Amino acid sequence: MKLRLAICDDDHCFNESFKELLTKYQFQANMDIEISEFGAGRDLLAAYDNGISFDIVFMDIELDDSNGIDIAKRIKSMTNAPYLIFVSNYPSYMLESFDAHPYYFINKPLTYERIRHLFDDITADIAKNDLYLTLIHTDNQSEMIDIRDIYSIETIPSRKNYCLLKTQNRSIEFRGTIADLSSKLEGQGFIQCHRGCLVNLRHIHYVDKNRIIMNNASALPASRSGLKLINTNYL
Repeated sequence: MKLRLAICDDDHCFNESFKELLTKYQFQANMDIEISEFGAGRDLLAAYDNGISFDIVFMDIELDDSNGIDIAKRIKSMTNAPYLIFVSNYPSYMLESFDAHPYYFINKPLTYERIRHLFDDITADIAKNDLYLTLIHTDNQSEMIDIRDIYSIETIPSRKNYCLLKTQNRSIEFRGTIADLSSKLEGQGFIQCHRGCLVNLRHIHYVDKNRIIMNNASALPASRSGLKLINTNYL
């Protein structure tokens, strides 16, 4: 399993010690955790604006440039919520942090046991809820993506057994077929709108005569049978 993780904290010493704990956990749990470090809330928001998202975000509440709770709320308005964990030197912030609906709140300093238990809970939660789709890229690297962030999945005519997955800000090529993906995503809010495309009902803005307009203003073609399925389920 590969997870993309962001640390947003302006305390460089804390970040270094935290990354050491994460490195230890990766080896012991046989996981791949890609870590990105941000010293300011605006830098983390800029990453999301550029189409980069994270599965887990560790957020300090007191940042030099902003309030971590406000940053967390903005992230949740931009994408389906990552596993958001607040870290702070001040337990008094716990009640205030509930406004951002975090997954967890941890007091500094962190210990390996607390990190191990937290990540064990997160990976178990991911497996239980089945909300992530694992993509195998062209370079054989894998990535997990929250299915709620997916807008559509289309075949790539020039590449056999490859598909193009689109979110609000990203386009990702990966190995797979529409038939297999349709089976995997059954019951998760996806409809095959035509032979080579799956669309996520969550992100449909409206349905035209023979096409679907998404929330980001992109358009997808739709077959007659696809439109019938969408009208039945979407409306």
